[in-house]
Amino acid sequence: MGYLTRLQNPITQRERAHQQHSASVLGSQRLQAGYRIVYYPALALALVVFLSELGAALHPGDERSAALVMHAAVIFALVVALLMHLYLLLQTLVRAAASVVREKEADTWENLILTGTDARRLIVGKWWATLQGTLGGFGLLIPLRAGVVVWLGAVFDRSQILSIEAVSSYTPPSELAFFATFPVIALFTIGGAMLIAAVGILASTFSRNLIQALIAAFALTAVIFGGAAAVLGLAHTAAAQSSEGYGLTTAVSENLLISWLDNGITLTSELVSYQTEYESISRQYVAETFASGKATAWLLAFATCADLYLLLTWLLLRLAQVWAVRQGALPPPRGRASMTSLL
Repeated sequence: MGYLTRLQNPITQRERAHQQHSASVLGSQRLQAGYRIVYYPALALALVVFLSELGAALHPGDERSAALVMHAAVIFALVVALLMHLYLLLQTLVRAAASVVREKEADTWENLILTGTDARRLIVGKWWATLQGTLGGFGLLIPLRAGVVVWLGAVFDRSQILSIEAVSSYTPPSELAFFATFPVIALFTIGGAMLIAAVGILASTFSRNLIQALIAAFALTAVIFGGAAAVLGLAHTAAAQSSEGYGLTTAVSENLLISWLDNGITLTSELVSYQTEYESISRQYVAETFASGKATAWLLAFATCADLYLLLTWLLLRLAQVWAVRQGALPPPRGRASMTSLL
């Protein structure tokens, strides 16, 4: 609670009030009304899939579920989830990119600096206000993404297993695994939002007008996400070439690369995957060995990806603070540079 209290400084409150006013002026209420018309049917479909597959996992003798016979309808939920996620990320980026540069265009940035507010409170206040403005939308997105994740994981996995003749039986995911998809996909979703907001804040800090800030924000987004994907891809290629077969390092690097590209959808879907039991002893041994290594690779990839979101967010906000100091803001109080000290 102490960190959250410090985040609610006058800079945050002022920026939040302005963003709320700007949203109403832009007529977002009408847009949100149309948003709900599409969102709620998609959410209903996603929850049907979730409950259907949960029931199928609790009663493994049942080879059918609603999710298996409504693929076409669930694709609608998938498309809505993707478009909603892209829209929210774009909205977050644009709001963050406009936050500081708007003060410069209105000649109020110098006044904020002259109040004696240090660069950390200025930058983090703008960043936190931007996140607050979009967290409600991301909160609505999370259950929709969780339902899509179950559809991509459990439904396809189970339908493939049932079609393999060599499989004698299978072990369904636990009830806990299904409900774990919500916090896991939430962490990925919020982590991506934090990073995008930091990108926009940095672009806004060193830009002179809104056009420059938007161009810089999109360019930085491409460089950061594309550059990170390229580095992770090279790491995966090196791991695959250096290890014999599909080792732990290869699995971790592959999971990390995919998680970065799809914001955790594939990695989260593995929570609800089915474990197969084969008639052949040799094939069963291979399956059990792969499953044990898969859990370790999942945990390492999840932890690494979460750290990557935090590290890049912290680095971008630190760069924005440095730029604000160059423009006349007071430097942050001396102390160890960490994520907690940043907040």
